[in-house]
Amino acid sequence: MQDVGWRTWVGAGLASASLLVPMFFLAPAVVAAPPNLTVRADMPTAVPKGHNWMFDDFFPRTLAVPRGSTVNFQLLGFHTATLLPHSVTAASDNRSRGIIGLDRDDTTPNPNGTMHTLLRGIARGPASCGTSSKPCVFNGTSIVTTGPFFGPSGPFAVKLTAPPGAYVFHCRVHPAMNASVLVLPAGRAGTTPSQLRAAVAAQIRTDVRSGLETERAFNHVSRVRNPNGTTTWRMWAGADSPSGHVAVNEFLPRNVPVKVGDSVRWIVSGRSEPHTVTFPTELHTDLIALCEDGTTDRPATPVHNPPRDPTDFTCGGGSPPDEIELGGGNGRHNVTSRTVKADSGVMMNAAFGVPFGVPPAARIDRYRMRFTGTPGTYAYVCQIHEHMEGTITVHG
Repeated sequence: MQDVGWRTWVGAGLASASLLVPMFFLAPAVVAAPPNLTVRADMPTAVPKGHNWMFDDFFPRTLAVPRGSTVNFQLLGFHTATLLPHSVTAASDNRSRGIIGLDRDDTTPNPNGTMHTLLRGIARGPASCGTSSKPCVFNGTSIVTTGPFFGPSGPFAVKLTAPPGAYVFHCRVHPAMNASVLVLPAGRAGTTPSQLRAAVAAQIRTDVRSGLETERAFNHVSRVRNPNGTTTWRMWAGADSPSGHVAVNEFLPRNVPVKVGDSVRWIVSGRSEPHTVTFPTELHTDLIALCEDGTTDRPATPVHNPPRDPTDFTCGGGSPPDEIELGGGNGRHNVTSRTVKADSGVMMNAAFGVPFGVPPAARIDRYRMRFTGTPGTYAYVCQIHEHMEGTITVHG
């Protein structure tokens, strides 16, 4: 999730089953001393020109290091790198500490009919460690995690003193983003820098090929004729590669021609990213700073205008907002002019919401809009992903 909305708000303030550890690890080689290897989360430089993608992936996904080695984690998007002991699975960690949770004390429905959900306060990485001179220590018994940074960040250094074995690390923002590190006995040779580079290059080639295939597969629109003579057009708000490692953050197709009276239905199919459909432009309603006020929360008070992030709000006495809630849209399903503000609210596929424990009543994965205004081009955006833009061309 890397975007103008989430980056602005979250960056300043702040898997549904046990991961099967890959059986393949990069072949060890004899080296004089274990090198400090770098694992990168995301790879923006590998996105083909003209495409709005994210790689919800670790590069590489597997590596082997001798016990006592230091591994650097560099986040190049909105991610975490979270090392787990054997007693914690990625699925259980996502449910208890993942990015999205229910706002259980606010039972009023959102304008789009969903239950209230909020951005859980994912802890920052430890401030007292993580540098090359003072790495954090992963001993195999406690979780070690970075904070959710909008990259580039770090690198965040972690010294692996855990007993030999395979350990999972994952991202608390993207459920399909899992990887593993094999800790070898001290003195054993692990992955070399050249092996790591070769593995990353091969992984990039596979991800790019999968992303292009995914984009082609979803770049189409289907139609349903309605009894009244109008047409409902079905299209896609984003798409994911089959592995979930490539998020195509594009409206597919980019432009759809319709007639006055027709409707368009957007469907979120991907399991890695949520989206919004927002007319006409960014409304800054995807994340809302709130204060606890019994059963219905009240908006936090801006410290100054225009507010830029959650630190620009207060619940009184200088205290920060009690919670940051995901936007629920404005309930509008009819556009009569190019200046009408209409917003779906945050949409997510079940495969994205379920790992965080978000029930069906708290999420939507589709949104319908009818165009009854004057002919012309109607622009819209996703509030969550920068440069995710589309148009609907309405003909008379």
